[in-house]
Amino acid sequence: MTDWSRLCDAYGSAERTPELLDCLGAGAGEEVWRELWGRLCHQGTVSSASFAAIPRLAEVARHGQSDDSSRALVLAGAIMRGALQNHGADDVILLCSAAVEDLRRLADERLVDRPDGYLGLFSVLLALEGHALWSEVIDDFTDDFYELAARTALRVSPWPSGTMVTTPLAVIGTEGTCTACRSGPSARTNCAAWADACM
Repeated sequence: MTDWSRLCDAYGSAERTPELLDCLGAGAGEEVWRELWGRLCHQGTVSSASFAAIPRLAEVARHGQSDDSSRALVLAGAIMRGALQNHGADDVILLCSAAVEDLRRLADERLVDRPDGYLGLFSVLLALEGHALWSEVIDDFTDDFYELAARTALRVSPWPSGTMVTTPLAVIGTEGTCTACRSGPSARTNCAAWADACM
């Protein structure tokens, strides 16, 4: 059993934290979640109470109502993203390692269905796997197109895990020549790489 009086959250004593955690699972209101975020992951800063809350968040993520379940998973990921901070709670992190593993499996299971908000959930998974820095910066990646000085033909090929990766086939240089076969615009129909780049 956790002695919350010995732990601290963003506002000092963590004695109110278990009361808030007990409200979770049956559709906690917005005010409860807002206060929990403020206490356990205030502007990304974590403390000993943050990690002590992980087992309860894992329970809610696994068995709570849909909205509470998702929120618990996201909050747990945000807390674990802060694991590299100077929080003085390494002993508490060790005590919640089984719950972190359960949350990691849950996030991985939910990603299989390619849900809306996939990138956010992938960020949570990275944090739960101990990749706090990648978890922090993954939101900077988006599906978008960027103009380049040279045109590139790309072959999309699946990795064994199902992740898609692109590899260059040919680059159409600024002079209009294909780097794969060194031909110019008149050879478009003869070069498959050129055709992939131009079509």
